[in-house]
Amino acid sequence: MAQVKNSKAIPSRLNASIRRLFLARLSETSNVAASARFAGCSGSAIYAERRRSASFRSEWAEALSEGYPALRSTALDWLGMRSHRLIRDRPYRKTIA
Repeated sequence: MAQVKNSKAIPSRLNASIRRLFLARLSETSNVAASARFAGCSGSAIYAERRRSASFRSEWAEALSEGYPALRSTALDWLGMRSHRLIRDRPYRKTIA
């Protein structure tokens, strides 16, 4: 019989501290996996909580809306395109003017 590695238990609900840490890091990085690690839980626990909780989904969306501008700015700096102006004509579609 094969042994299963002892994996981190997935909490059925995330406590307020984990949610707060996750959302704070998500708003800084827009990176779900890194934010989950920072908060001390698994990505699957985070996604399960998002499916379960409407308030958490709303807080998640708000955190991402705060984090995307910083992520976009970092990407543009990395690409050397900081001087170009982005025009948002549709969600997730951008054209350079």
